[in-house]
Amino acid sequence: MPAKVNLCLKICPRDESGYHPLESLMVMTSLYDEILYEPEGKFRVEVVGKKFSEEPTTILRAAQVLSQSIGLPLRGRIRLLKRIPDRSGFGGGSGDAAGTLLVLVKAWAVRAKKRELQEMGRRVGSDVPFFFTPTGAAIVSGTGERVEPVRLQRLTMVLSRGKRGIETAHAFRLWDRRPSDVATDPKELADAINRGDAMRLRRLAVNAFQEIVASEAPEALELMETLNRCGAIVVVVTGSGSGVVGIFSDGPSARSAQARLEDLGFWAVVVHSLRRGISVMKANATWKR
Repeated sequence: MPAKVNLCLKICPRDESGYHPLESLMVMTSLYDEILYEPEGKFRVEVVGKKFSEEPTTILRAAQVLSQSIGLPLRGRIRLLKRIPDRSGFGGGSGDAAGTLLVLVKAWAVRAKKRELQEMGRRVGSDVPFFFTPTGAAIVSGTGERVEPVRLQRLTMVLSRGKRGIETAHAFRLWDRRPSDVATDPKELADAINRGDAMRLRRLAVNAFQEIVASEAPEALELMETLNRCGAIVVVVTGSGSGVVGIFSDGPSARSAQARLEDLGFWAVVVHSLRRGISVMKANATWKR
């Protein structure tokens, strides 16, 4: 289950349903959580690699939604190998929910179309439908229900995060108190990426949560400044923060930036964007604790 990044994020005021319509260009990355399902025994969820992880509530909710939808009881063990930090805007919980649906659908031999999986995913979280995108990137709008797959050139990125995360609900409450608009267009941003237009990329890769992240998690400013000094083409906050993304022109520059961030005590990893969706395969081995 790959981490995702929002290369742009525009927020609109709450609609009649009480949710905020959004516009975003979302991209999957080569940083993964992994899910292993073993069908025997009473249903339970275990987490391996708890350095960042909170309780795996999205996995539980996804399993329950599928169980209720198809009328089958929950059974077996799900083990989550956690690498994506929580409360960072990298979509770890949403990706884990999507992965759980895919794994259980295959393991239980359930026939489910992508649209049905997306509908079940929306009952868990607004970002979950995106993770069923076959191209690894999409323009996402509405409250997450509209997902338009796009194909992008491969991007080399550094993902980084400070010690403090931000809960999504809290970020939206702060935005409601002081709404901010950003001048961006996900389709135009996708075109700028594919044309290699750095000037448009810098103008359009913006996030409406950026001021909130800067005030709630000041370390994000240091992350952004460091990535800029290390030669990033563009630096942007992802999701509701506090994760930050830097896009680089080549691998050596990205690895140099990663090393600099780690020297400063931050978590950082070099990744590339994906041009395919998540996959499920039969496991040949189990993880050890």
